[in-house]
Amino acid sequence: MKRMFITAILTMLSFSAMADQCQLLDKADAERGAQILSQGTVAYKLCEPCGETTPEKIEITTVEAVDARYQGLYEVLVNGKWVDLAYIYDAQGQNVALQTNCQAQDVSSTIAVQ
Repeated sequence: MKRMFITAILTMLSFSAMADQCQLLDKADAERGAQILSQGTVAYKLCEPCGETTPEKIEITTVEAVDARYQGLYEVLVNGKWVDLAYIYDAQGQNVALQTNCQAQDVSSTIAVQ
């Protein structure tokens, strides 16, 4: 029973380690990410560490960098929802986080987009 509990805790921690790699950023990186995304009308979401294999197309209507109200950090909102830049690709299929100073791990630098 104790082994199952420890395994469950470690599994939860590994999932949380994959998420939120580049959601909370310093102001400059958040503004750079928002600027990159605002240059196009579409973006793509793909969380490779989560097991996703097909990018989800996002039609962009609004992009903004906003104060996350947490330790002076900022986040990027696309269409009013926060995004983790580690799993967001611009219209050309380039990873947005890797175009900032955020060192996203286990993500492709580029993906094929249509």
